[in-house]
Amino acid sequence: MGPQTEMRRYILLTASVAVAFSIALSTLWETFEYIGGYLFGAEMVKGGLEDTMTDMMANISASLLTAMVLCYQSLRPGGRRKRR
Repeated sequence: MGPQTEMRRYILLTASVAVAFSIALSTLWETFEYIGGYLFGAEMVKGGLEDTMTDMMANISASLLTAMVLCYQSLRPGGRRKRR
């Protein structure tokens, strides 16, 4: 494998880890909301399952879109350029 192939694999792996991390944080947050409501009577979860699923879908969509944009910028011929 050439250096360009290695770089592509690295970029895709980094994007995959970032998406997985974002989904994990979202899951932890939803768990926190549930536990807060259950233990302390806080009304953090309004709308029940629909609220949770909407939050999760929004998070997954945003993290995938961000990863795709960053991969595109990193893999294009000019690469990511530093802005001044």
